[in-house]
Amino acid sequence: KAQYESKQRLKNIQIVQLETELKYLKSQINPHFLFNGLNTIFGFIEKSNYQAKDALIQFSDLLRYNLYDADVDKIELAKEAAYLESYVAIQRLRSNANLNIDLHINVDMRDMKVAPLLFLPFVENAFKYVSHDDDKLNFVQISLVQKDNKVSFECINSFDNSSTERKGIGLENVKRRLDLLYHEKYDLFLSSEEGKWHVMLNIST
Repeated sequence: KAQYESKQRLKNIQIVQLETELKYLKSQINPHFLFNGLNTIFGFIEKSNYQAKDALIQFSDLLRYNLYDADVDKIELAKEAAYLESYVAIQRLRSNANLNIDLHINVDMRDMKVAPLLFLPFVENAFKYVSHDDDKLNFVQISLVQKDNKVSFECINSFDNSSTERKGIGLENVKRRLDLLYHEKYDLFLSSEEGKWHVMLNIST
């Protein structure tokens, strides 16, 4: 009986290992299909349409970052900054002249590491909730600055005063991640006043 149970446990372990391997292979197939599709679309775009080609390249970079680079506990701050640059570049292409977008990045220690995709939800929300007034300038201002072992992120956007609801994209998840990863080594400031939504996040690595 003991020998039978031992064989059964071994069989169960092998089944779990096989299922894990199949899931891994499937996860590898899907991204390859997506990137092959993007390359095909890139080939169909006319050579003179530089804007469309640039947009597709930016989107490909965003996709690759999410699928491959960001699947780690910590990532280089320089890579996270580059990801924000690509994301904002896509938003610039989608926006009209009445939306002013300002991105300021100053990263000295390029090998400093932070949790991946930590700043993106705030930036996503800024573009989701930014005002669309015709009679005044609408804006999104983003800043990512690193000095010594401190990282300061700031995001400010104009918004419609008549809309007070702001559930946001994954803000609760970000707060939870900050608590788990940085404990008392971070400060998060959120405010809404005079038609501006303000986010400030300071992290000590």
